[in-house]
Amino acid sequence: MGTSMPSDAPDSYVLKLSGTGIAIDMPVDKTKARKILNIALSDSDEADGDDDTVARPTSTKGVTLSLREHLDQRGASLKSEQIVAIASYMTEVEGFADVGRDEIKARFAVAREPLPANFPRDFSTAVRSGWLAPVHGNLERYYVTQSGVQALESNFKAPVRRPPSAKKRPAKGDV
Repeated sequence: MGTSMPSDAPDSYVLKLSGTGIAIDMPVDKTKARKILNIALSDSDEADGDDDTVARPTSTKGVTLSLREHLDQRGASLKSEQIVAIASYMTEVEGFADVGRDEIKARFAVAREPLPANFPRDFSTAVRSGWLAPVHGNLERYYVTQSGVQALESNFKAPVRRPPSAKKRPAKGDV
């Protein structure tokens, strides 16, 4: 784990962390940077007092599910559905309060799933469908909405709320 300060902004920091199943390179504010440093430089294994055990989704037989299995179990076949399923896995299992686009994108490799050919379009589809929404005050971070949870619980079988499409105007010669 490391933080560095870009030379062009005196109070901005970048968190870089990589390891098995994770690759983060994201800006953090001064407060988060200090908290990260406190944890990293702490002598205690429990720097924040939290238990190191992480809740893992399980099957009906109590077996831990991987991200790949989570995608399959949720019936996420379209890339926009996979984006939402990955975001839910990150919040439910990995303990994220909210997620960023790059974090979701990195999880496709973890699930051994091909990266969407047009990730921005598919991500926008997930947002337009009402499954993900930006965090108030931080448009770079997203959370799974209640509609997203319902879509996941129904294995994406429920009808999708689509925004109304733009009406086409008749051409000049068509009247």
